[in-house]
Amino acid sequence: MLQHHKMLARVVSATLAGASLFVFVPAAAQETHGVIAFGETVQVNGVAYGFAWNFPTKDAAQAAAMDACVSSGGTNCIPLAGFPNGCGALAMD
Repeated sequence: MLQHHKMLARVVSATLAGASLFVFVPAAAQETHGVIAFGETVQVNGVAYGFAWNFPTKDAAQAAAMDACVSSGGTNCIPLAGFPNGCGALAMD
């Protein structure tokens, strides 16, 4: 399983070289959670992603992000970043 995550991280890193994904949520969003998830896809760029924010629990945000990743054509989706109460960012090079 760890090898799969390392491979996926390399694919994501190579595909999104220099790209950044930022998700901002109002500072007033207290006790909320968000998650960014990435997966593999057969499309040209080879990467699918999904994100969710403003959920009452981390589990709910993770489920929504994973669903969004799968909905965008992703397989083997994994959550890469979670963030509570405000904003989250994931930058990859």
